[in-house]
Amino acid sequence: MRDLLTKSLRHLVLLSGILALVLSAYKATGQTPLKRLPGHLPAIIARSTPVGVVPPTQPLHLMLVLQIPDQKKLDDYIKRVYTPNDPLYHHYLTPQQFGDMFGLSQADYNRVINWAKSQGFQVTQTYKNRLLLGITTSAMKAQNAFHVKLRQYTGPDGSKFYAPDSNPTAPPVPIVGIIGLDNAAKPKPLLQFPGGFGPPPTVGSPYPPIQGGPLNPIGTPPIYTGPKPLNVGTGPVGGLAPQDIQTAYSLTSGVPYGDGQILGLVELDGYAASDITQYINQFQLPNSPVLKNILLDGFNGSPSGTGGQAEVTLDIDMMLALAYNAAKILVYESPNSLTSFLDNFAAIANDDIATSISCSWGLAEDLTPLVALIAENYTFSQMAAQGQSFFDAAGDNGAFDDGSTLSVDAPADQPYVTGVGGTTLKTNGPGGAYVSETVWNNDVIDGGGGGGGGISIHWAIPSYQSGFISPASLGSPALRNVPDVALDADPNTGYDIYVASFGGWFTVGGTSAAAPLWAAFIADVNAGRAQAHQNFIGFANPALYNIARDSTKYANDFHDITTGDNGFYPAVPGYDDASGLGSFNGVNLYTELVQPPSPTNLIGNPGFENGFDPSPWIATPGVISDSLLEPPHSGYWDAWLCGYPLPHTDILEQYVTIPGSVSTITLSFYLHIDTANTATTPEDTLQVEILDINGKLLDLVQTFSNLNANTGYTQETFSLPTSLAGQTVILRLAGTQTTFAPTSFVVDDFSLIAK
Repeated sequence: MRDLLTKSLRHLVLLSGILALVLSAYKATGQTPLKRLPGHLPAIIARSTPVGVVPPTQPLHLMLVLQIPDQKKLDDYIKRVYTPNDPLYHHYLTPQQFGDMFGLSQADYNRVINWAKSQGFQVTQTYKNRLLLGITTSAMKAQNAFHVKLRQYTGPDGSKFYAPDSNPTAPPVPIVGIIGLDNAAKPKPLLQFPGGFGPPPTVGSPYPPIQGGPLNPIGTPPIYTGPKPLNVGTGPVGGLAPQDIQTAYSLTSGVPYGDGQILGLVELDGYAASDITQYINQFQLPNSPVLKNILLDGFNGSPSGTGGQAEVTLDIDMMLALAYNAAKILVYESPNSLTSFLDNFAAIANDDIATSISCSWGLAEDLTPLVALIAENYTFSQMAAQGQSFFDAAGDNGAFDDGSTLSVDAPADQPYVTGVGGTTLKTNGPGGAYVSETVWNNDVIDGGGGGGGGISIHWAIPSYQSGFISPASLGSPALRNVPDVALDADPNTGYDIYVASFGGWFTVGGTSAAAPLWAAFIADVNAGRAQAHQNFIGFANPALYNIARDSTKYANDFHDITTGDNGFYPAVPGYDDASGLGSFNGVNLYTELVQPPSPTNLIGNPGFENGFDPSPWIATPGVISDSLLEPPHSGYWDAWLCGYPLPHTDILEQYVTIPGSVSTITLSFYLHIDTANTATTPEDTLQVEILDINGKLLDLVQTFSNLNANTGYTQETFSLPTSLAGQTVILRLAGTQTTFAPTSFVVDDFSLIAK
């Protein structure tokens, strides 16, 4: 686990080239050559026809993606936050702390803001991470600032879009790129209806095409005659009801159903609140979390009447199904554009209110601009550092997310996102217990649909996946594999929801149902952890994959999907690119994630076995010792303070973060004192102190002296005040020898346990 998270952020294909160009352009003098920022030309331009220019007064909503100052520092911090037994384990940051530690300096951020204003741009959104900046401007001003021409195109499918005719130039401020100079691609809702068609129309009308899903079966869409009962659940038209989901996935007892938690949803459409009320009343859900709409980028919250509206409704309903005791569900709603999609993510991270978040919208990774992938990565790394869990639907086109080539969906491809794939669920009857699951793949039987999964073309394999990729799975041992987990997504074994504008009750599926169910399950886990006085789970992948490394726990906590494929990648025992680790075996995995961990030693390098590198200790020269004159309590090294034939002072200290909710804090270490000082008064001393980070004394734990000399090591144990909980403090040992008669204070094997 010490190698839990590799520095995957640094392995985005071409990212190093992009950053190199930015760095070469960003000079301390503020002068810049006309360097182009790559990654801003949509691939579809090569297959499209230019039909004109963008009117100069057309408004543009842009996002500036800025240069992260120290990528290694961020990678290392997140690695430590999710490494058990590290003193920083689950020590999460606030957005302000994240910006202060990893964003631009406030002075550099202000430089970017001032430059934007100097170009006539209006700054519409600043972010606490100081890595993004939202602006609005006109097409003419954007063209002048970035030295591009914005042209209108007709795509090969007849769609209309605009895009620049060249990559933009790098300005004299630390910008990686600009999002919003084109509108060639829009995220799509990842839901599916039985038959591979779109949402139910008026009875007697033909099915419309599905928005964002696979192509309809060849031929004329059939006439909609009303919902066809599936007889797989106890819902009004035979789909799964909340109680059916709980029964099938073993969540019927001992689970708090999100008690008191705040969940979040990323949405690019609106919904009707009355549809949600109908769902709650139909299934007699005992509680109703507050639904709070957070409207972004001028969106008014009105539902569109398309599959996007059904998506929002489905997402909320699925969260209610497993987390109906939650305090709030925050529904972040914005227009459907790539810029607003990224604004939506960034707003959730900037607010840092929701601890378990789901997204059921996506875009094929190979159709997503590189600069957008970078912006996503900034935001998801921020969420991970803040302890926010993010679940994303892995797609409904099987292994061919873009519709034609092996590809995965973004942002499920991101290393700090939990990608959720799809299965077909079998129970022992409507409302019955779990029997089995297979990979969802409806290509043959009804013309489209399958659980997304495969290999990223941009991201290196994160270390949490290392060792999981078997040759039989056809996965990659070098690149990020998707999905991480799965759940029922087949619309033919799907979920009943209510949308009045679509005629009422109908059944729907897609990985967009599986993702919010996983997010709701983690809200259940967070509620259980809160009851046990533990911090929330945060980024879930390290914990999930760590469980799967233990074959006994894996068999107990997951349903390993071993049959079927998603059009290319087969299900195999263990991890695969069709179903990830599998689906949750409800209460078993819940218990595993909630049970209190073994007490963690908050002291790093407790026995000094790092040798002459004392890190994370700070010590005066000569304190770290392997001398046989003062042998260690264990191992090969110890810390030897004083013991010189003249007056001397030594310091040994370490910064330690105490968890926020603890009932006891216990410090212990082994101490040996020998002395040549024959005085009968304490002249040479070792003070054990707790200070705040500014050096103010919080607790004088103990003072030892030459009078405490002994012939061997004794274990010294102290209870520290619980008022230290939630603080970063300094544990300091200060040795002071006042005479020419040596007194040696030798310490080893420290432990600081908070529980």
